[in-house]
Amino acid sequence: MNGIIGLQIPRVTMDQELDQAKAIVFETLKSASSQNVDVLKPAEEKLKQWEAQPGFYSVLVEILLNHNLDVNVRMLAALYFKNGVDRYWRRHAPNGIPEEEKVKIRQWLLMRFDEPVNQIALQMAVMIGRIARFDCPRDWPTLIPTLMNAVKVDNDLHQHRAMLTLHHVIKTLSVKRLAGDRKLFQELTANLYTFVLSMWSASVEELMNAVQVGNQQTAAYMERCILNLKILKSLTTQGFLTPHESPDAREVLKTDETLRSSCEKYIIVHLKILAEILKNYPLSFVPFIHPALEFCCFYAFDPVGRVYAFERFLVHCMNLVKSILLCAEYVASKNSADERDPLAIEAQTIRCQFFTSQTLTTIFVAIMDEYLPLKQEDLELWETDPEAFVTDEEGEAWRYSLRPAVESLLLALFHEFRSSLRDRLLELLKDHKEVLTTDELSIIIRRDAIYNAAGLVAFDLFDEVDFDEWFKNTLHVELKLTGPVHRILRRRVIWLIGQWTVVRFSPELRPMLYDAILPLLRPDEDVVVRITAATTLKLAAEDFEGPRDHQMSVLHIMSYIIERVGSAIRPYISGLVQYLPMVWEDSAEHNMLRCAILTTLVHIVQSLGTLSEQLRPFLIPALYLATDLRQNAHVYLMEDGLDLWLAVIENSSSPCDELLQLYTNLLPILEDPPLTEFGTENMRSCLQITQAYILLSPEPFLKLYGQAIVSVCTSLMSDLKAEGILYILRMEEIAFIALPYHAPGLFKPLLHFNVSSVYEGDEYPMTLSLHLAILSRTYLHCPELLEEVVASFARNVDESTDIVWGQILDHWLAKMPLVTQPQRQKVLALALAAFMSARNSIIQERFCGILLNICEVLNDIMKSDDLSQQMDSLLITDGGSLFDDDEDYETENDFRRRQLALMDPVHNIALKDFTQSQLHNLRDKMNGEEYASLLQSLDCETTQQAREYFSF
Repeated sequence: MNGIIGLQIPRVTMDQELDQAKAIVFETLKSASSQNVDVLKPAEEKLKQWEAQPGFYSVLVEILLNHNLDVNVRMLAALYFKNGVDRYWRRHAPNGIPEEEKVKIRQWLLMRFDEPVNQIALQMAVMIGRIARFDCPRDWPTLIPTLMNAVKVDNDLHQHRAMLTLHHVIKTLSVKRLAGDRKLFQELTANLYTFVLSMWSASVEELMNAVQVGNQQTAAYMERCILNLKILKSLTTQGFLTPHESPDAREVLKTDETLRSSCEKYIIVHLKILAEILKNYPLSFVPFIHPALEFCCFYAFDPVGRVYAFERFLVHCMNLVKSILLCAEYVASKNSADERDPLAIEAQTIRCQFFTSQTLTTIFVAIMDEYLPLKQEDLELWETDPEAFVTDEEGEAWRYSLRPAVESLLLALFHEFRSSLRDRLLELLKDHKEVLTTDELSIIIRRDAIYNAAGLVAFDLFDEVDFDEWFKNTLHVELKLTGPVHRILRRRVIWLIGQWTVVRFSPELRPMLYDAILPLLRPDEDVVVRITAATTLKLAAEDFEGPRDHQMSVLHIMSYIIERVGSAIRPYISGLVQYLPMVWEDSAEHNMLRCAILTTLVHIVQSLGTLSEQLRPFLIPALYLATDLRQNAHVYLMEDGLDLWLAVIENSSSPCDELLQLYTNLLPILEDPPLTEFGTENMRSCLQITQAYILLSPEPFLKLYGQAIVSVCTSLMSDLKAEGILYILRMEEIAFIALPYHAPGLFKPLLHFNVSSVYEGDEYPMTLSLHLAILSRTYLHCPELLEEVVASFARNVDESTDIVWGQILDHWLAKMPLVTQPQRQKVLALALAAFMSARNSIIQERFCGILLNICEVLNDIMKSDDLSQQMDSLLITDGGSLFDDDEDYETENDFRRRQLALMDPVHNIALKDFTQSQLHNLRDKMNGEEYASLLQSLDCETTQQAREYFSF
């Protein structure tokens, strides 16, 4: 206590000293919660001085547990204590909390489960969970038994607080990944599971009774159910090797038939457990296929059950049924049944028995009558935000939006039960084969739904529908309907045609199709119709099998020849090069011909290589026109124009002002994706072009456009799917390699996104590996910048910098084995080695994991040379190369990539030597006892691997 009270306190008894310490700390915390900066700042400084003082955290806990004190002060005490746990609770932490103080704190924390303030109760549960991460079960064997006894107490508040604490303890223990920790958690699950299951069953029964009688305590029962289910989720998904072998785990997965209510959160959590088990343990899920299908189909397609359903629940139901239908383990293979797992055969049988003709009819009718027809809210979104309306039906919208989920399910059903469903859809089409003659909204919406289904399953109707006749006699006419509500039909018809152009559509009808599309692209047409028409035009052009006229036919043949002959065409190409500018000028009114010219130019540029620079006076103006959003022609020319642009940059030996200026056309395309049909392919092309510019002229290019590129990419990140984010990250990584000391600062806004994604644990291995690679490169060249970004992020999420770094490194170490590319594995390992010498408690706690991951990378990249000496296979030495020198076609861009590799730490720093030097640095910064203690924290496997590469 003397460190807190100071020397000015008179000599007193221990109890008096403790009371005085509490009074001083209380008043300081009170000042630290003040709105007056003059009072707040000195108090914060004083609290910071006390952080490493023995007894400080005991005083904080006593203040925290005193319900008579000011709530704000208690809350602040909780936050300071929680941060102190992360910094000073570890066994070998500098200025760590003494063991005797830890014992006392652990006893105090388990004495009170009657905290009246929810926020403080949550903080206490979280801090107990964090302590459990370090101490349970070795140093805190009484924790779990105490919590189990506490939840049995006949007191609602007492029960809830104990259950909340148990949830956070189990959650924390479940994410530990070392083999020993995993085994301990499985043993804990075996001992605890039945107990938690009985609590959950009792909670469900209480909840259902409360709902039936309208009890005012329903919310409290619901909270208890959710907490129980969250505990079961951690135990079920992380505590078993084979969940289906546990009777209790199977019990959790059974759908509770009594849950026909509006308990949304509970049901969603339950469905997520089912979905996770199906995804990760499909054979364990087999006993639950029938009840899951019965449950989902009752609430989604039975009129009786549908009245209880809500949208988010329905989305999960649709996706669960689809996942069961498409699960690869349940599909019959070409092998004989004797070679398949009996559970897989059982799964196939269950599915066939469930989806009877009557069931399929019920589902199909519900889809056509209830789910596919546009609702009032759809029409309102169409009116107020047409781009969002279109976007809601694209990409992976089926994961969270109802209609796309239904459409995705319909495709799966037709894939599995085509013969049963095809005739029902054909009957509907037969009833609507005549041209629509009414403007009644309900009839138009009905036809829209039928056409939607016919487009979705076009491949399954290939032999049953004469689409050419349908187009000529009905669809072509319906595109000309101009009534106020007919935009619904125009949009659906042009979409339907787009779906069928890649299935069955005669080349002879292409002129009629293009004539029908053009009026739908006029500025006065509805935006949704225009966007849909443009998409159909693109699909039609991609699938176009026949030439429009003689010139297009010639260009098509020449383009094919140039592509096949390659650079050997150079002596004969001058005539064609003179001919193309004239054809370009003459084809101003024929955009499809200009598309063919652009395609031919791509092959010419690729064949000429750097000689194509002589064509810049023609190529650059053509690229300006093709990619200028202010020109109407861009609707037709954009895709081919981007391909040509990329070829021009890749085959340029040096930049020129005109080429750099051309990039101004690309920024508007990036800034406003929906209005420019900015799909995945165009995005990839735009970012490939940006990468090529960076390789061609990194410093001048990024000086001109770097800030604008970063600004656009930062704004796009929140709306992009994983594939789109991947393209941006690859561009970012190229910039970091090309300008390792300049690019990180320029890309600082994106670094915040990289840090956030790693902190939150990006679920996609490819994007996560790139996030980690970018953070690694930043730390290797600009460590202060990364520290600044992490500190800023920590303030945004209201956490300490140490906690944020800890979570980042935990995800880093846990996910690093998923990184498969050797170059990225090595750059991650180099950064981890650089981290080691930081002499930081965060690093020291994870020293074993860091060293183990570095050794695993060394195992992959160390190879024997001709003298049987171990060497880093990724090093480029003595003019060597990692690339294949026998490539038939190499662009200037490829050459620049080779040169860039020579600058990359991956190819010029030996991981083994670099790690050894960092270990020496770490040893020099620590005293002998600390360093020995650190080495003793290594497990046997890591020690054995490390000694093969390093000396300690």
